[in-house]
Amino acid sequence: MFDNMIQQKLLQDNLFAFFLTSKMDEEMSGLDSELTFGYYDKSKYTGDMVWHPILHKLMFGIALDDIKVNGVAMNLCN
Repeated sequence: MFDNMIQQKLLQDNLFAFFLTSKMDEEMSGLDSELTFGYYDKSKYTGDMVWHPILHKLMFGIALDDIKVNGVAMNLCN
């Protein structure tokens, strides 16, 4: 679907973004999770955007060194 959108030049930029919230975020702030195509909502984050190369084109796979939750390394990626 995304490749078709790119080929048809339907997107402002050839990117997609997702914003994930918790149930608590949704209840307390009214924010909902979302998926956007062609742009990302700069109001949904602070700091610098970090871009990663796509390693597996058909799955949009990227390399991960680790995953952190509240700054604590989960040591899930080898």
